[in-house]
Amino acid sequence: MNRLKYSRAYLVGPMDFDREGGKIWRDELEEFLDSLGVISLNPYTKPLHHSHGPEMLEDDVGATNRKAWQESGQFDKVAASMKLARAVDLRMVDHADFIIAYLNFDTIMTGTVEELVTANREKKPVIILSSRPKEKMPPWYFAMFPHELFFTSIPQVKEYIRHINEDPIVDTLNRWVFFDLEPRIKEIYESPTRN
Repeated sequence: MNRLKYSRAYLVGPMDFDREGGKIWRDELEEFLDSLGVISLNPYTKPLHHSHGPEMLEDDVGATNRKAWQESGQFDKVAASMKLARAVDLRMVDHADFIIAYLNFDTIMTGTVEELVTANREKKPVIILSSRPKEKMPPWYFAMFPHELFFTSIPQVKEYIRHINEDPIVDTLNRWVFFDLEPRIKEIYESPTRN
């Protein structure tokens, strides 16, 4: 069984105040998701069509520019840049079938919180990788998301995703919806009318 093949996972978590840490956990999970045929939506390497300009990216160049503009008081430039980045990030929430979110409670997570609120309103499965155990998490998260999706390590997250992907019986928690896209994808790409 491979329920998650061709699904999309958006990797949510702090970036502005933990750029390197944000890359490390995403890279590890992206490699794992690739092995399952899951498409990762990573804000560090946004899979934008070439018709979009670089100003929509959150790469190291953009982050360095925004930091310099903010420190020098060029707030209009910061706002214009972040409005574009925010629009893309929230669109990636919309586009994702599920979310994996790292909640590092030792750093500021403004964008992460907005993305989580958006995902919750869309009733998407949100797998939480938390820097705190359940006993120490803010109670508000228990009202937003099923606590069965709260984990404290990447191996636990991988184990849960394997369970959802492969086990014959899973609890969807009224969040998971699985689509069998492979027949349709083959139909489209093997069609004699396709250019």
